[in-house]
Amino acid sequence: MTWQRPAAGGPLSSTPRMLLARHRGLLAGSCAGVAVLAALPVLAPGPEPTVPVLVAARDLRWGVPLGADDVVLADLPVESVPDGALTEMSAARGRLLTSPVRRGEAITDVRVVGPATVEPGLLAVGVRIADAGMASVLRAGAVVDVLAAARDEGFDRPVGLGTAEVVASGVRVLAVPNSRRASLDGALVLVAANEAQASRLAAAGATRHLSIALRTDSVGSP
Repeated sequence: MTWQRPAAGGPLSSTPRMLLARHRGLLAGSCAGVAVLAALPVLAPGPEPTVPVLVAARDLRWGVPLGADDVVLADLPVESVPDGALTEMSAARGRLLTSPVRRGEAITDVRVVGPATVEPGLLAVGVRIADAGMASVLRAGAVVDVLAAARDEGFDRPVGLGTAEVVASGVRVLAVPNSRRASLDGALVLVAANEAQASRLAAAGATRHLSIALRTDSVGSP
C-alpha cells in the first residue's frame, strides 16, 4: 500500500480553521478587555484643580495680629475657595482679624484689617462694642473714650451711677471694619492705645461689656 497526500480541504487541512473558530470568541473577548483597559486612563477624570490659599493653622481670636505660625498654605478645590481668599503670607502677616477664625478656615480679605498706621509707642487694639449703631458712625481719626460695664447690668443706667468706668481715655480710632456686619459679640473698632490702656482694654473686654463715647472735639475729624 502506498501513502497518498490528503486531498486539499481534507480532514487535516481543516484543523487550523476549526481551532481558530473554536477560540475566536476567546480571542475577541481578550481583545475587548485589552481595549477597555487601554481606554480607562483616558475616560477616568483627572485630579480636581486646586488653588493654594491661606488657612488658619489653629483657632484664632479676633483683634490679634497674624503671625507666621498662625496661617499656612493649603490646596483647596477651586470651587470651594471663597471670594477674596488670601494666597500669600505677606498679605496676612501683621494684619488684625475682625472676627474669630476656626482651624482650617480660609482667610479672606474681609476677615482682616490693617496694617494700621500706629504712632511710635502705641499699639493697635481691637475693641468689641455691643452697639453696632455707634460703630457705624465712627470714622478713622475720631477720638473716643472706651467704657466698661458689668455684663449683668447692661447699658440702661446712666454712666454716672457707677455702672460703667472709663478704661481708656482719649484713644484714636484707627479703623471700623465691617461695622454693618456686627457679630453676636458686637462690632469691632480698632484704636491706638498705649501699653497700659491696651492691658486694661484686654482685661475689660474679657469680663465686661464695652461701649464707646465719642468726644465732641473729634466730630468731623478725618
